[in-house]
Amino acid sequence: MKRLAVIAAILVLAAATTLLFAGCGSEKEAEEQAPAAAAPSGTYLGKTNDGVEEFLGIRYAAPAQRWKAPLDVTTTSEDEIDATKWGPCCTQPWDEVEIASQGELSEDCLNLNIWTKDVETKGKPVLVFIHGGGFMNGGSHDPMYYGDTMVRNLPEQEDMVFVSLNYRTNIFGSIDLTQLKGYTEEYRDSINLWLLDQIQALKWINTNIEAFGGDTGNVTLVGQSCGGMSISYLLSKPETHQYFQKAIIESGAPFIAQTSQKKKQEVAQMVFDTLEVSSMDELLALTDEQLNDGKLGIIFENLGGLSDMYADGRIISKTWWDDIRKGSAKDIKVIIGSTSGENDWAAYDYENMPNTLADEMDLWNGYIAADSEKKGGTDTKYLINPVKKDGTPALDLKAFLKTDKDKVKAMMDLYNSMCYVQGAEYMAEALSKWNDTYLYNWIYAPAPEGVIEYCEANELEAEVSPYGRPLHSMDLLFAFGTTKEGYQEISGDPAKLPGNITDMAQAAWYQFAKTGDPNNEKIPQWEKYDTKARNSMVMDEKWTLEKDPRKAQREAFTCRPQGEEQ
Repeated sequence: MKRLAVIAAILVLAAATTLLFAGCGSEKEAEEQAPAAAAPSGTYLGKTNDGVEEFLGIRYAAPAQRWKAPLDVTTTSEDEIDATKWGPCCTQPWDEVEIASQGELSEDCLNLNIWTKDVETKGKPVLVFIHGGGFMNGGSHDPMYYGDTMVRNLPEQEDMVFVSLNYRTNIFGSIDLTQLKGYTEEYRDSINLWLLDQIQALKWINTNIEAFGGDTGNVTLVGQSCGGMSISYLLSKPETHQYFQKAIIESGAPFIAQTSQKKKQEVAQMVFDTLEVSSMDELLALTDEQLNDGKLGIIFENLGGLSDMYADGRIISKTWWDDIRKGSAKDIKVIIGSTSGENDWAAYDYENMPNTLADEMDLWNGYIAADSEKKGGTDTKYLINPVKKDGTPALDLKAFLKTDKDKVKAMMDLYNSMCYVQGAEYMAEALSKWNDTYLYNWIYAPAPEGVIEYCEANELEAEVSPYGRPLHSMDLLFAFGTTKEGYQEISGDPAKLPGNITDMAQAAWYQFAKTGDPNNEKIPQWEKYDTKARNSMVMDEKWTLEKDPRKAQREAFTCRPQGEEQ
């Protein structure tokens, strides 16, 4: 159905283009009326999409060299550049749900997209979106991430510049090559190329976005899942803060993505074995077709849904978390939060659907302990790890399980806390000591029965929480207003979703991007977070500001990020 939605969108766009050309009298006249932005790196020729000017597939770096850092584009203001077609997303296996995987794919994926109502209107806030996908898959060419919807929904007198970008993911964006015969230092950046790509995109935006009406002094980064984790790492790098002033982090506290050097090298060896290479020459000689001829799918299956990150000491500071705690992000205002049912799918008993697991320890052993072992356990710095070296709980497990009458659900909350929820609060605690920080807990989700019924009628595979809670990504759909185009497997029939939630979320995100304060007439007063009141905006059909809404679970969850300075 997602693919059908994309096809429908293309047909609508094609029809609109036909009408536009017919009204202008000739193809040449239509091209002359297309929006253009004259920037230092080129004059970009875009198109108009239902009142929004869009520029697609813009290179922000020179053609990517395999496992090397990105380089500046070589185009100049003298060049005229077509920006009417999507650029490729990073190479990844085809996936039924991940729409980005179904379009053009390439290692050479360093491109971005821009939407605004009118490039001639200057001084507008800029919102830069970094997509999720576990550092494994995904890309900007997914209707859930299209920026034209949010721009189009702004009040008539308001405008912004919305930017989305692609970057290298999976083995192309992060791999330790040091074990291969013939390795040289020219490939040392391979360990965290994804972050260098994102910084390169921010550099391009800083140089060129004024041509699209953007204000380089008013840039907000938005990231969901690993996109939010990326922003968290950027917060620890003050040298990048010349490119942005605010950040919105959705389900993106990075503690769960940490791994040890040993585990990172074990993963790399698995990749080399799968690709049947033992030297840099053999690896570099592989064509795109050979890399993606089934073997990349095997690598994905072995890795699971997340490519864990290793702090190499150059691209990512080995002390990144303590750097944040000491004020490395004191110049950045932040909104951060998570959904209440992030990973609730893990509670299902898949052999007896739709029943949940009967024993809470199945969740502990199958997910919590397994995730800890996969990431290097107690050897991994800054991992939020509820498991001691001997396999016993590193927190008062009995106290946490008492936070809900249903012990399986309570254990599910422990897993969600380990992965996202408690990490968001730890980040809020650290950030709020230095600058304005706003915490949220997204709890709205449509009734699971309705989602299942809608998906069955539309040949989709429903993804719902057994507890009726919002899964990972639910908040992003409403904040971007893409419930009609996006992840309907979790949201169901867009016609039955309450429109006021989109209005509130978009107004808060836009107002924060514009002013650094999310408060507006559509939401209750959102007070800043501090460790005394612990204010959090609880986001349901009606939003309410609550003081310490997770108090019982927060106090029971006593696992701090491993190895943090006291």
